[in-house]
Amino acid sequence: MIREQQMVVAWENYVHERFREMRISPTQKRRRDLVLELSRHDWIETAKIELLTPRLARDYANAGDRMLQRDLNAITKLGLTERRHGRIRAKKHLIRAFLPGRVE
Repeated sequence: MIREQQMVVAWENYVHERFREMRISPTQKRRRDLVLELSRHDWIETAKIELLTPRLARDYANAGDRMLQRDLNAITKLGLTERRHGRIRAKKHLIRAFLPGRVE
């Protein structure tokens, strides 16, 4: 359980660090929040992303599919997510390289 908590904290710090390198804007904040929300799930159908939280629904309600697709493309280009067959997930497994090995 402790290791899982370490993974969550390390991943969230990693995501924040990746976005800290960019100019702060509402777009970058929305994309960061999207990555963090995707982190709470395994593979998600891209068509269902807007239904994950009320905040995501609000963010993308009036913007249409193009903005969501641009955001998904941007976070995938950053290496934070992977896409396959109309689904997407956060690449949380990247963090294992930064954590100390298991002590048995």
